[in-house]
Amino acid sequence: MKKLALIGLLVFLVLSALMLTGYFMTRGKTNDKEVKLETVKRAPIAKKTVATGSIIPEKEIEIKPRVSGVIEEIYVKAGDEVEIGQEIAKIKLVPDAMSINNAETQVRNAQLNLQTAERELRRQEQVSNTGEDVQQAQIALRESEKELQRQKALYDEGIISEQAYNQLIADVDLKKAALETAGTSSDRNLDRFRADVDLARSQLQSAQNNLTLLKEGAAKKSSGASNVISSTVNGTVLDMPLKVGASVIESNNFNPGSTIALVADMRNMIFSGKIDESEAGKIKEGMNLKLTIGALPDKEYNAELYYIAPKGNMDEGTIKFDIEAAVKLKEEDFIRAGYSANAEIILEQKEDVLVVPESALTLKGDSTFVEIKTGENEYKKTAIKTGISDGLNIEVLDGVAEGDEIKI
Repeated sequence: MKKLALIGLLVFLVLSALMLTGYFMTRGKTNDKEVKLETVKRAPIAKKTVATGSIIPEKEIEIKPRVSGVIEEIYVKAGDEVEIGQEIAKIKLVPDAMSINNAETQVRNAQLNLQTAERELRRQEQVSNTGEDVQQAQIALRESEKELQRQKALYDEGIISEQAYNQLIADVDLKKAALETAGTSSDRNLDRFRADVDLARSQLQSAQNNLTLLKEGAAKKSSGASNVISSTVNGTVLDMPLKVGASVIESNNFNPGSTIALVADMRNMIFSGKIDESEAGKIKEGMNLKLTIGALPDKEYNAELYYIAPKGNMDEGTIKFDIEAAVKLKEEDFIRAGYSANAEIILEQKEDVLVVPESALTLKGDSTFVEIKTGENEYKKTAIKTGISDGLNIEVLDGVAEGDEIKI
């Protein structure tokens, strides 16, 4: 019994040794049927880069009020088309007593200034109509000539100096010139007083409009500040961030003011994105971009690059540069603002060159190799020189010929 068990063990060990020997002998052999081959061929190839960003309107305008108060009515909603001058909202003013008192004081002061200017104008018109200014100039000339005659006798007797006598002569000449220009001066004075009246009347109108605005909420027949907020551009309402009842602050030199609405022209859209610093130097204005939008996967859009930021910014640990490109839309195209998008930019492109899959390459140090089939189950490791790559295929400048079969 023990002998049979020993014989069985020996037979098992012999068979195991034979099986292992056969495995190791066939392990290094390659069967062409198990190897994937690729034929070297000629084809176009392009080196590309991708920029990430979003689609936004080229111009997005914030509509702000010119008065402070509370939103009383809203006439449009997001998505509506508006035109220049179309009413968007109405502001209910909440003036304080001090503001009204100041406005009333300005009106009274403006009324007094207007009355004074009108009185001065009437006086000047009376002077001009009666010729009083000419008469006064004639009287002044006669008096000056009389004084000159009286002083001449004293000068001849040596009682007064020549300098004093010459001053009298000059005064007579001055009075003659004043008489000659008296009529013209009168007309100029009338024009000046009329201008003063017009200015005072305008200031009164402005003060009255301001008072009306504070009391009633709108200035009648005025192109100035109003509690009715109108669109300043043609376009689509993107957002109405405030609701009825919300308080708003006027826009002025010291405060940007509250935004009532965002309006943009949805026919003029741009791609706004970022590109890595390693690719920024390879692109330039005028390049064509292929846009793919995440929300519209079945469509592709063209865009023209027109802006590359002169300064990069740190973003997620790398330096990136802002870029902008004008999206070329067809009449039937409609893109919503804010869609995320990728822009494909061709950095370099070649036609009819030898290409191989990148998966066929073997790298060793600074050298690149492929295995070219030379016979049945036989391959030759060959060094090659490569060119541009599109990420899947790579250009081969030297080392292979068209039609060669290479091992993947």
